[in-house]
Amino acid sequence: RKLTFPAEREEGFAGELVMSVENLPPGVESYAASVLAPAAFANDGAVIEGRYENRGTIGKDQFRPQRHIISLVLGSSEGTPPTAVPRLARFVVRPVLQGEPGPRVAVYELPLMVVPRPEPEPPGRSGKSTEPPRKD
Repeated sequence: RKLTFPAEREEGFAGELVMSVENLPPGVESYAASVLAPAAFANDGAVIEGRYENRGTIGKDQFRPQRHIISLVLGSSEGTPPTAVPRLARFVVRPVLQGEPGPRVAVYELPLMVVPRPEPEPPGRSGKSTEPPRKD
């Protein structure tokens, strides 16, 4: 499953942001889905690149931080055992400036559990009748 997070660079920060996930259920892994890219916002179905929440663009550089999107993919292998109860996955961000990592900051927590994959239904056994309803 792909997850996206908005990230804002403030006070002239020009480094990278690294996101990781802690406390995942056994067998679940996280993967980077993309690099930081400028955020795109939608307005009535049209995508507007770099616009801050549809509030306008005049003078935004003076009072709004740069907004970017970080994407992660969570996945598991076929043999991953189901979990009995959810685990609280913790999403952590670290700034990296000139190759030096900064402090870890927990930014989000999400209850997460592994459930068994549903068995595919055989053709014609969906439980739904293909006959039209009867009128009595």
